[in-house]
Amino acid sequence: MKKILFCFLMLTLLVACEPKPSAVTKISGTVPEGDSIENVIIMTWVEITPDSVAKRAVTVPVVDSRFEAEIPTCTSEFSSILTSRPPIPFVADGTSLTADLGARLITSSSKKGVQSRFMDYIKLGETLTDEMDKKAASLKPRHEAGEDVQQEVLALKEEYIKRGTAMLIKTIKANRDNVVGSDALSDLNDICEDFDLLREAAGMLTDRIKNNSSAKLTIVAIEKRAATAAGSKFIDFEVIQDQDHPETSTVRLSDYVGHGKYILVDFWASWCGPCRASVPELKNIYEKYRGNRFDILGIAVNDKPEASLKAAKELGIDWPLILNGDMLYFNKLYGITSIPHTILFGPDGTILASDLHGHALDAFIEKVLKTE
Repeated sequence: MKKILFCFLMLTLLVACEPKPSAVTKISGTVPEGDSIENVIIMTWVEITPDSVAKRAVTVPVVDSRFEAEIPTCTSEFSSILTSRPPIPFVADGTSLTADLGARLITSSSKKGVQSRFMDYIKLGETLTDEMDKKAASLKPRHEAGEDVQQEVLALKEEYIKRGTAMLIKTIKANRDNVVGSDALSDLNDICEDFDLLREAAGMLTDRIKNNSSAKLTIVAIEKRAATAAGSKFIDFEVIQDQDHPETSTVRLSDYVGHGKYILVDFWASWCGPCRASVPELKNIYEKYRGNRFDILGIAVNDKPEASLKAAKELGIDWPLILNGDMLYFNKLYGITSIPHTILFGPDGTILASDLHGHALDAFIEKVLKTE
């Protein structure tokens, strides 16, 4: 009995030694040497009620390549550091944070803090993705040499989904009360076709996290994806490409889809690095299969038309484009939460596959074209 009591007291002391999160998050950081950054902007959140928050921008001066700030603690949404480079997301978790903007790395003073969990989650995802990318790349020379690697590609995809799903479910369970959980739900929605499992995963989140900006979109996306899964008929939409001339610039998906061709729709943007990186593969697919039976349609989202056209010229995009699309609009119709995102439509407008990329997309298109 004394031994049990002693262990309990030691456990209590150990827990007490772990500092409790503060209502204020201190963040200090460095900018890359030689950068002439005078200020960084921290986009953060202020708690209005226990269930609602409001976004706030804080401008922080940079002195001798260093900056320091104190911001409100908020673990239900991602904060971010803005400079001329892409934003760096982090969790204002009430611990002391250190930011290295050159390495795009933000570390916490506590290994148990939400920011540390977020960084661990990123590393797990990167490790799995790198491993699977290497396996997929090893199949490319054989595919280009004319060997049928379709089954191996599909097996790799199944392995990635199985391992990724297990990792993401574990992450959601461990972070059901913070933004890492909702981020993992979003990533799970990107790879999982089991809509019952997705609904179960969403139900693991606390009500507070279900209502954050990411989870709300993801939960809508899950239901819309279920309604537009493979085998479903396409949902038509229209886009006004030029608000000053709606009568001459309005286009519809049905202008391209459902007219006897396989149509691969690519949702992209000029500012999206992964979108630009995927263009060479799409160009390869376009050159191999374009014709009376197959075409590609690009839809630029959340992008200025002039920027989309400039990028298309730089990247050598020859297929038709729809400009000035709205990501939120497509989320509500097709459950799209991130780009690049692809949907392959059959000749009659039936959805055949969604969100395939690279070798898997090439192999799938080759297979469906051979079946006819």
